[in-house]
Amino acid sequence: MRYYIASAMTGLPACNFPAFFAAEAALEAMGHTSFNPARKDVEDGFDPVSDHPKPLREYMIDDLPELLKCDAVCLLEGWEKSRGVSLEVFVALFFGMPVVEFPSMQHIAQYVPFVAFQTCKEIMDVGALKHKKNSWLVEAPDNHAHKAARHALTHLMQIRGEAKPDGEIHARMACCRAAMLVAQGLEFEMQDDAVCGV
Repeated sequence: MRYYIASAMTGLPACNFPAFFAAEAALEAMGHTSFNPARKDVEDGFDPVSDHPKPLREYMIDDLPELLKCDAVCLLEGWEKSRGVSLEVFVALFFGMPVVEFPSMQHIAQYVPFVAFQTCKEIMDVGALKHKKNSWLVEAPDNHAHKAARHALTHLMQIRGEAKPDGEIHARMACCRAAMLVAQGLEFEMQDDAVCGV
């Protein structure tokens, strides 16, 4: 099985790269292969000690396609503190990919009611009523990613009893924002293709 390794990086010593490489080695010892974002960054010339990280959008452009080439996602300790990983988890679950926590390799699907994803279209339709036509397209992509992560983390806290429960609203809104981010990216791509005459 090929795993996508994910966890928090920003603000951690050496961008948490040692944990990524340790997980990569452990997965290999289990007979698996993996996509390790830390290894890709090093191969691209990034120094986790001295270099400044790129904007989240640039990482998502590179990493989300790699995630979708994998069979499952492997989360390292502290993953829930990362905006980017929260978005990656929702993308993975949306496409039915297994998501496990390292080193237990236990699935986390029970954290997020699958009905949240089944009702994505309903949410998008309702969300459209709160905005002027296509106004969400002019929001910065980082804003959608931030709000998706915020709702996802709030929902996780509710599951763990650390926040007041209010049904599935935060899971649904996280999914909505993730969908907006993807749709926005597709819209921009189509505009670029039109300009280029593709």
